[in-house]
Amino acid sequence: MPQNQNILIVIDSLSGGGAEKTMIRLAQVLVNKGHSVHFIPINSSQDYPVPDSIGVSPLTDISSTKTTTMGNLGRFRAQLKALIGQLSQQRPFDLILSNLENSNYLLAGLELKNLVIVVHNTVTEELRQERRRGPFKYFTMRPKKLCMHNQHLVCVSNGVQQDILEWGKITPKSLQTIYNPLNQSDLLEAAKLAPNDLPKEPYIIHVGRFARTKRHDLLMKMMQDLKSNVKLVCLCSNPKKVMALAKKFGVESRVIAPGFQPKPYPWIANAQAMVLVSDFEGLPTVLIESLALGTQVISSNCPSGPAEILTGELARNLVPMDQRDRFAEYVDSALNNPVDVSDCEIVRQSDDQYVAQQYLDLIPKLS
Repeated sequence: MPQNQNILIVIDSLSGGGAEKTMIRLAQVLVNKGHSVHFIPINSSQDYPVPDSIGVSPLTDISSTKTTTMGNLGRFRAQLKALIGQLSQQRPFDLILSNLENSNYLLAGLELKNLVIVVHNTVTEELRQERRRGPFKYFTMRPKKLCMHNQHLVCVSNGVQQDILEWGKITPKSLQTIYNPLNQSDLLEAAKLAPNDLPKEPYIIHVGRFARTKRHDLLMKMMQDLKSNVKLVCLCSNPKKVMALAKKFGVESRVIAPGFQPKPYPWIANAQAMVLVSDFEGLPTVLIESLALGTQVISSNCPSGPAEILTGELARNLVPMDQRDRFAEYVDSALNNPVDVSDCEIVRQSDDQYVAQQYLDLIPKLS
């Protein structure tokens, strides 16, 4: 294998989600190892800064509806193929990583031999969610999942991989799990840069998009029931919606919503605990980051990821899905009897150097 690899990462956008942050972090590690990395965001929306050492060439603003409209699908695929061709004129890409539904749907039709689709979420749960939202949403999402048939797939957790196998609707060319990358030393250094608006009073924290599956309603119910004298910090890009929901539940005096934080590490490190109440995840990296920063975690035992992260003694902070109405009891118990998070296997398995090498090891398998 050549020492320097040329890698392309295609993703729906660089907005404030977990997949976006994960890919930027992976790209930075690969560049630091001497490789070349370029991003093609399908949508130009961007919350995370990208280092100058990483190229970025947005395709266009493509909504979910436009990519699934047959009249537009071929045109956007042609545009993407042309852009990839233009970027690879001097040197072809050794590896193309596709992330999220629109990117996957466009790239899957281009028959690129060095394409790997990174699956960030539990397929069947996403489809189940879309079915609840109506037949149009479901039949829009379904082909974006079926397009992974006969593709090389990397799953961000064993739970995501097992879900694909059990779903049985696609047969991948290859299938393996690679955890999301993190660097514990970098996180600990970043955590020292505490912002001026960091709360002085004790608090627990939730980091995640304001989306139905993240269940901010259950967070507010938790605050109604919580006996411990702590506040809840919610880091997301819709603080007005968070506070409106807090007011609806009568807990607005106990909720702090400072808005999206591209580097939430001081907030996490100074929290009494990280809480996650999601309906489903792929691999909630924020939980691993919390453990790496020495912050204990209380999480719903949702599919998938939390049960792979909270193992051994940590598993006592896993809340069964049918007991999420009792989430406050688990939080009170964890705050009164904190678990030792100083030595976690998942943190070692997520080491960014190890993860980056796993991605590089894919390259000879694709030729």
